[in-house]
Amino acid sequence: MAVVEVVTSELVAPSEPTPRRPLWLSNLDLAARNGYTPTIYFFRRPQDSSDGRLRADSCFSTHALRAALAAALVRFYPFAGRLRAAGRGGRAEIDCNAAGALLVVARSAAALEDFLHDFAPSKAMNDTFVPTYDSAGPDAPLLLLQVR
Repeated sequence: MAVVEVVTSELVAPSEPTPRRPLWLSNLDLAARNGYTPTIYFFRRPQDSSDGRLRADSCFSTHALRAALAAALVRFYPFAGRLRAAGRGGRAEIDCNAAGALLVVARSAAALEDFLHDFAPSKAMNDTFVPTYDSAGPDAPLLLLQVR
């Protein structure tokens, strides 16, 4: 399995002010699995210049993806919040505090073909491409993204 090197790891906050309030979770939300749901999307990286390097204004540049995430978090502001227990009963809710989503930028010498065998997900693929967060406590981001 190819090695993935983390280049940067940062919290991206919404690009504009968002509502600061608690967001109550429904019974359906509470019944769902407590943890992250990994999804992996692969896109071929376009080579926009004659030397094979990615142009800075490409939609796949990390700068453009960071800006797009910050803009998306304005409309989908709960993803920039944190999960917390509220009240005497300790019912879970989202603290919409604009703390940010985790964006991990990574690189690898591997090719897409090295990972796609029969289009079946594998533990090795999850271990390589799904970002992790050390804490499951109240400071853990609700949304984690990794760009390679």
